Amino acid sequence: MTMSRAEVLDWVQDRLGRELAPDAQADLLRETGREGAAEALIADFAVRFEVDMTGYQPQMHTRRANQLLRPDWPFPAPPPHGVAVPLSVSLLHRAAVAKRWPVRYPVLPVARDLSLANVPLLMTGLIAATLLVLWAVPRLF
Repeated sequence: MTMSRAEVLDWVQDRLGRELAPDAQADLLRETGREGAAEALIADFAVRFEVDMTGYQPQMHTRRANQLLRPDWPFPAPPPHGVAVPLSVSLLHRAAVAKRWPVRYPVLPVARDLSLANVPLLMTGLIAATLLVLWAVPRLF
């Protein structure tokens, strides 16, 4: 008997502890909210459905770990290769049916990351705004 998509969806919803709307089923790693929770979800999935995860590249689906503490403005923090491949219930279902990871990833260069400048830019802006307020308040009142 083949594995149904509903069985995989039920398992994911039980694992996350909530019912997933159709748009949430399209990107499960975004729904987990934390990097460690996403890794645990994939590891538990492989064990539960006996899937050979050879070839799975987690960096293609998530952000870099050091980006989680960086602000995403004014320069957005891109995924390591410029694009994040969504991990959907349908993809997990395909993996559960095939009993192996079904995605072949292309070899991509590492994306340029300008988000390193966000913290210094924000700090400079906050200092400038504070100095402007300190200068303007005595003159206005």
